Amino acid sequence: MLYISIPSWLWSKKNFSQPLNNLEIGLQAFYLAQLQLPLASLLIANALISVSLWRPQFLSPLLMAISQGWNMGNNAKPLIAQKWEHLWEKPVVLLRAELNVQPVNFCEFALRSI
Repeated sequence: MLYISIPSWLWSKKNFSQPLNNLEIGLQAFYLAQLQLPLASLLIANALISVSLWRPQFLSPLLMAISQGWNMGNNAKPLIAQKWEHLWEKPVVLLRAELNVQPVNFCEFALRSI
């Protein structure tokens, strides 16, 4: 039987060919700024490598999404420290103001990806 060795980066491209969109990667940058979880940095790195190799025309919008997510995560108060069970009755607008979380303009992201 013949076995062919496939480089891991090619295997991951073949098996995970559905790219994450810029909003998801921006959210991962937000998570990274808030929690410093290794998975978030790995997903961001994977997106950067994939876009650089196979869709370089989308690199600029991806970098903007990462930058915006990182800035939003740094500017927001730590979300993990909140007692969310006591905040159900509070309007979202007030929570955003208290926690310094800015809403994302989805139309802006959609236009960047074209």
